[in-house]
Amino acid sequence: MAPVAALALTTSPAPTTSAKSDAFLKACATLNSASASACNTVATSILSGGSSSNLAARSGMLCSALAQCPASGCNSFTGNKVAGGGSLSGALDLCAAEGVAGGTPTPLPSATRAPGNCRTASDCTGSSGQMCLFPETSPPQVCECVAGRDACYNLGNCISYCALNSTIATVESLNAGSRSCDPAAATSTCGAAEVCRQVSGCTRWACDPVLQKLVQTACAGACTPLDLKVVTAALSDDGTSVTMTLSAAAAPLTRAPCSSIFDAASVTALGGAAALCTASGSQLVAVLTPSAALSRTAAPATLTLLGSGQQVLVGQVDSKLAFSGSVQVAWCAACVSPRAALMGPSAITKPCAGITSLLAAAAAPPEFDASLSSDPSGHAQWADVAWSVPASSAGSAASKAILQAAADRANALAVRERLRLTLTLAEAAALEDALGFQVQVVVTSWLGTSASATLTFSSTSTATAPAVTVLGQSSQSFRVADGLRAEAEAGSVCKGQVLQWRWTSPWSGLPADGKAGQSLFLPAPVAALHGQAIPLTITASYDGDPSTAASAGVTMVAVGSNPVVELTGPSGDVPDTTAIALNATGSYDPDSSRTLQRLTFKWACRREDYPVPCFTDSQQGDQDSTPGVWSLPASLLAVGKLHTFTVTVSKEVAAGGSAGPLSVTKTITLRPRSTEVPFPRGNLTRQCAAAACAAPHSTASPLAVQLVVAAGFTAAAVTWSSADLPAVAALVAASSATDPTLSAGTHLLTIPAAALPTNRPDLTITATMALNGVTGQATVTVPLNSAPYCSLTAATSPTAADNAACLTVDVLSDTWPTAAFKLRAVGWGDAQAAASAAPTSLSFEFGTESELADGRTVSSLQQSGNAPSGTLVGLAKGNVTLYGCAIDPYGSRACGTVVVAVKPPVAGFNASEALATVDVVALVESNDKRSLLQAAATAASIISSVDANDTAAAALAAKQSVALANAILTTTSFSDAKQRDQAVSTLAAIATSASAIMTDDARATFTQAAKDAVASLAALGSASGNAPGGGSTTGSGITEDFVTQVCRLLGVSLLTASRNATTGAAGGRGGSSGSSSRRRLLADGNSTAAAASLGDVLGVAGRLTSALGKQAVPGLGYVSAGDAGVYVSAGALGAPSAGPPPSVSLLVRSGPDAAFSSTAAAANASSPSQQPQPSAGRRMLSRRELLQTGTGGSGSSSTAAEAYVVLSGAVATGSGGYAVGLSYAPSAAATVATGAAASLPAAVALLDGGIATVSWTAVSTTAAAAAPPALDGTSSYLLVRIPAPGYAAGRSTACLLYNASAGSLAGSLAGVAAPLQPLPAGAVVAFEGYSGGRVTCRSTVMGSFVVAQGPALPSPPPAVASGGAPLQPSPPSAPPPSPPNGGATQVSSGDTSSGGSGGGTNTGAIVGGVVGGTAGLVMLGGLAAYAAVQHRRRQQALQPVVVAGSEGGAGDGGGVDLPAAAPGAAGAVPIVAIHAHGAHEGGGSDGGGSGGGAGVAAAAGGAAAGATLAGAGPVLVTQQSGQQRSAAPSGPPPGSLAAADRPPADSAVPTPGLSSATSTPRVAPHHSPPTGPGRTSRHHHHHHLPGLHPEVVPITTDPDAASQAPSDNSRLPPRPQRRVSAGSAAAAAAAGWPASGSLPPVVVPGREPRRSYDTSHASGSLQVALAAAQQGRPSQQGLVSVSGVALSMSGTPPPGGPDLMAQQQAEAAAGGATGQPSQPPSQGPTPRRPSAGGASMASSHGKSAW
Repeated sequence: MAPVAALALTTSPAPTTSAKSDAFLKACATLNSASASACNTVATSILSGGSSSNLAARSGMLCSALAQCPASGCNSFTGNKVAGGGSLSGALDLCAAEGVAGGTPTPLPSATRAPGNCRTASDCTGSSGQMCLFPETSPPQVCECVAGRDACYNLGNCISYCALNSTIATVESLNAGSRSCDPAAATSTCGAAEVCRQVSGCTRWACDPVLQKLVQTACAGACTPLDLKVVTAALSDDGTSVTMTLSAAAAPLTRAPCSSIFDAASVTALGGAAALCTASGSQLVAVLTPSAALSRTAAPATLTLLGSGQQVLVGQVDSKLAFSGSVQVAWCAACVSPRAALMGPSAITKPCAGITSLLAAAAAPPEFDASLSSDPSGHAQWADVAWSVPASSAGSAASKAILQAAADRANALAVRERLRLTLTLAEAAALEDALGFQVQVVVTSWLGTSASATLTFSSTSTATAPAVTVLGQSSQSFRVADGLRAEAEAGSVCKGQVLQWRWTSPWSGLPADGKAGQSLFLPAPVAALHGQAIPLTITASYDGDPSTAASAGVTMVAVGSNPVVELTGPSGDVPDTTAIALNATGSYDPDSSRTLQRLTFKWACRREDYPVPCFTDSQQGDQDSTPGVWSLPASLLAVGKLHTFTVTVSKEVAAGGSAGPLSVTKTITLRPRSTEVPFPRGNLTRQCAAAACAAPHSTASPLAVQLVVAAGFTAAAVTWSSADLPAVAALVAASSATDPTLSAGTHLLTIPAAALPTNRPDLTITATMALNGVTGQATVTVPLNSAPYCSLTAATSPTAADNAACLTVDVLSDTWPTAAFKLRAVGWGDAQAAASAAPTSLSFEFGTESELADGRTVSSLQQSGNAPSGTLVGLAKGNVTLYGCAIDPYGSRACGTVVVAVKPPVAGFNASEALATVDVVALVESNDKRSLLQAAATAASIISSVDANDTAAAALAAKQSVALANAILTTTSFSDAKQRDQAVSTLAAIATSASAIMTDDARATFTQAAKDAVASLAALGSASGNAPGGGSTTGSGITEDFVTQVCRLLGVSLLTASRNATTGAAGGRGGSSGSSSRRRLLADGNSTAAAASLGDVLGVAGRLTSALGKQAVPGLGYVSAGDAGVYVSAGALGAPSAGPPPSVSLLVRSGPDAAFSSTAAAANASSPSQQPQPSAGRRMLSRRELLQTGTGGSGSSSTAAEAYVVLSGAVATGSGGYAVGLSYAPSAAATVATGAAASLPAAVALLDGGIATVSWTAVSTTAAAAAPPALDGTSSYLLVRIPAPGYAAGRSTACLLYNASAGSLAGSLAGVAAPLQPLPAGAVVAFEGYSGGRVTCRSTVMGSFVVAQGPALPSPPPAVASGGAPLQPSPPSAPPPSPPNGGATQVSSGDTSSGGSGGGTNTGAIVGGVVGGTAGLVMLGGLAAYAAVQHRRRQQALQPVVVAGSEGGAGDGGGVDLPAAAPGAAGAVPIVAIHAHGAHEGGGSDGGGSGGGAGVAAAAGGAAAGATLAGAGPVLVTQQSGQQRSAAPSGPPPGSLAAADRPPADSAVPTPGLSSATSTPRVAPHHSPPTGPGRTSRHHHHHHLPGLHPEVVPITTDPDAASQAPSDNSRLPPRPQRRVSAGSAAAAAAAGWPASGSLPPVVVPGREPRRSYDTSHASGSLQVALAAAQQGRPSQQGLVSVSGVALSMSGTPPPGGPDLMAQQQAEAAAGGATGQPSQPPSQGPTPRRPSAGGASMASSHGKSAW
């Protein structure tokens, strides 16, 4: 870098900025360790700095900016002085030219600060009311070098507040140019055209020179014009607005609908309802829409104001007076001209034999296209288009006549169809050989101005030179942050011709000898300045022969990125005692780095009653001391008034450049409020994907905003409003009342894309919170980017079919397989591009749409780029949907679709013969990428028709498939996103067509294609290191369609056998299909190949989920895509609830129905104009649809895998910036079995459900620098649900972890002697149950999961009760909580039967528990303490018993199973169990029937005697409309459970406060149900909650515990004999248990515990119940307090009122004295029984008896 610094310091002559930048780039290119991106970023900084930066003169800073020099820790740098005189040695000095301490200083020229100068107002101390005034242009600067950067500040002069020009202008504006007067005076002091009117509250403003402050004085009246009217109106020169002068100052209006001011005819002339009007002072400006009906040729338009009382344009002095009248619009005085663009071939040659006959039909006749001509006003429709042949054109009269005939033919068409001039093949052949033919087009805009373009071409009979054409117009724009991309074509390439391409430019960004290739792509950031014009020349020749060379040129104009503004500070209502700090220092320049960026900040404030100023004196806070920060002391702002603060952040643009500065504004609105009355407060924020937050929100996508109400106000009612979008008031936001996954106080509002305004730069939304008669507000302003629009449709919310008006189709061939259609985009506009001085920056995309068997629509891209047309080939027979999209620089798109008919092939068509004509070698050698892709797409269509049973035809098709795929891979630059997407789409078409005939070896080609496709995603997905989110917002973003195409490649790449094992039959050990497939693969010796294949699939899928995670919007569900047996999804974690404790949860689904639901959700939430949208930027399943879209009850099944993550406490708080990815490959079942064969014991079979991989994705730099959230399995955990075809009831089941690098499986499985690989240290993966065709497991680690089953568990023989009647087998135990849309899940710690008609949870079964489980941990801590007090007071021990399920009819719920004690645990394991009867329809007494009950147990595994149990959230089991809702699942500490022995997590709640078997929990007495013993569960079904039958007992596996536990049961009535269930008989017998026998009774003081609460009047809440429990009293809603675990019964309290608990305890004591209970039980106790799973679990852990 030293030579660069020496050059920069040269003074005679001084080098230009470009010379310094070029010198740096050359030096940087010699550094192997410096990236091209870093070199370009620094070079751009040198260019943009110009003379205001001395960066190039500091070699140490240059080295540091390239990350080549350590900032500290090295003090031995050496270098030679740039001016000679010896060497230097020392520490790094970023400000010295040599980069070494003691080197040459490099300061910028600096002004000298004089005594009268000031930097901030604090420097003005001479007198009060002084401010520091800076010159508006070129203020003097004092500069110094600080840490290698030029730190400069402006010098100003002190001046009094009243003397400021801004103060004088403010006073004039406040008085509205009027004078005060006395209406009662005999003589008027007003002017001739004025009248003195009495004005209510009349005041006059002035600046008091003594106080140096604005003051008001009262006045009787004011002079106002006789009439308030519009005086003049004129169309602006660019045609974008009409400016009107008013007879008096109007009350301010900002972007008000013009329809609120003018009548209907006037509004139509201005462009319809979307036209906006702004009034300021005596000026009114109407911004026109592209559909404005003003005309130069017709009579001048007249604008008429609405009548008084109907419109909002009123006087500023007296708001009771409205403007009236009408005015004619004068035409623009110097109307701007349009920009004419003309594309066409540089040479027309006679037809020749092409590379393949399949493309002959796709050859289009010569045409000249002017469709990219543009009108700066934004109008895409032309007043006139005229073609001609200039007199200067070469050629004979006959040739000119041919061209003129074609021009006349085009001119005879409708204006909208004249933008193309097409020669017939006959006309082209008739042209003589000559150079210099010309055609000209003249386009006339609606303003009446015209522009012309002329194209010169040649005609030759033989192709002596390629017909080179640059795609797109002659001047194109590119974004520096997206990279530079240019494409060329050479027309028809004849067979045997080989093209050589080279791009050259005098610009230093290209090597001196140019760059080879048909396409040019320079990755971002490009070393170019905003507005810099870069000339490029593309030269093509045959075989490198210079004599055959032909060239074409294009000018690329660089467009710099706008700064990304990050503005923080309080918003909405804030206490007036709070100091306000507005901070924009987090803003950044995407084209630079934090170290090198040069940003400036400008602040403004506007009150809601503008023109009243925010500040009336010199006390205006401090915005000068720290650039980008405005500090305001408390009480400086007016209380009760909305203040909108705006910061304008600008980036430096090189002086003398052709483009203006780049700046962006952002606002915060706040209102100081008095703190005398507490008011609700909250924080309202935009929810955006990590890859999109830096860009304005696209109106093509739904907008989500989230309100988090401050603690203490979470019960506030919330209403929504927006002055910019009144329809917001009618939207319903999601909240905890409608969405159980949202915590109290969190509200999520989603505005559909169809409702978003397309005529506004931003949208302000207000949330009003009301609580106890007091309101508060929160506001947010979201910048918007409107999508492109079709100007040729009249639809206000156009659909894709409506947008077909902007697509035209030319039929080149309509017969399969050579069918070809040319699709053209015409009439598309972009409001943002129209307002820019740069050339139009729309790009276009063309392809086909197809519908999958599951109903999803997938788009297959064929062509994208700057060209407005594309030829589509390889179409299927029948009706085919073609799509075309217009895309703006930020990625917003609008699409149209058309349907074409493809005829079947001619008789005798032979697919093999057609395929044989494809010469892949010739296609590659021709070096024409478009020909290769089109030939491959056509070949793919033919291959799909090949009969796999025809050996020869199949072999040829397979050979051609691989050859074409390899050709595409070797000729594609995957770093170019457009090349990548087109190549992947074509490769996927080939792979899908050839999948049935491809060998395993050939599949490796498509594996490599998938790997290449995702290899560049990390680079493309990140901007320069400046973006904190690490995501680029444009250009490089991937779409779900791209992901689906890659998944197709992955699905095909899996080994053949695995593709046949997708739905194994039930029975056997997990189904026969997977096992037989594994045997086939093993027989072939493909274990290593299978492991490698699966590793590739998982690796690519992981990259895809990571990329999708950056596109997922927190709170809006997940993004999903996939096909061919491989699916990927991702969702972003939202902000955690306030707690306590804070919590957050996320559900992600992956699979065919998951992707379909996601797509369907987008169709419901997005604008109809975007549906269906090929390659849509985002398709997400909304929160509401997550709750509504499910797999039904237990009888239904789903083909999707699910991952449900729950985080709580500090883990939730630190989870920001993370997303959860889920990939699911059902087609990989046999591949998994084969790849892991070495680690799979013979007794274990993998089910054919495939493999599901769950992973964390860091979507922000902050998250990437930290460790992912840690899961403990209780308060923070992962539930994974995997389809399990072939599941066998009664066999041990587990979810095993697959290690892709080792090809091994880890975990444990009951009944399997040979151990599997151990899990990672501290990891727990526990099987929870099976329902709906899927297995559910809980895990403490992310990873790849497969479902395995082991041998059958012992079959229990029938057990006999004491009365001799046989017992029913134990039914399945209670289900775990389901994810919000996860469908039913019924689980057990052991294995469960799939039989039974009830017991499943609905799709929302888990979400209620998330709130209770994670938010309840802190509350339970208090309850635990309360329970401990009760323990000391009562000192009553409970006998240990086995808690089991209740009796009942068929389908009764099962019992509660126990966890195993950790090795070395001593003593009893105390467990609190709460048994809840089911509440489903059915006969039988005491909760019997088809539904079944749910057992709820709290356990702590591995606790030694006297140890405190781990705390967890409460479990709330409720019933509503026959559906269960369960609280947050929680379980034992990590490592306490074996994989197959895990009890149901939703039923296992470790209870705080119990430390031994002698612990005495507090039990609330029961209250009798309203019905007698004969009541059934039907009673509960008709109400909100099931009957709950709490029993509070310690449960132990220690046979001596009963004798050790003291008891006092003398006052209780005797209980009947207890019995072990039949379901446990076999396992109990194996452990030495009796088949039946007596067990100790349950001790509940004074009450028989099986009595049920009355739930007929549900009105309670969990929060009230918990609060009551903390206060040691029952709640009004009914409360059961069990050793610190509180359950809300949601019923009315029993007689006795709030003091019911104490009263009934006294009654129990009294009853005990007489030997009788105070309330006899309504029925006798029924025998209890443990579940089969629980018995087998105890046996497996060596316990001989319970």
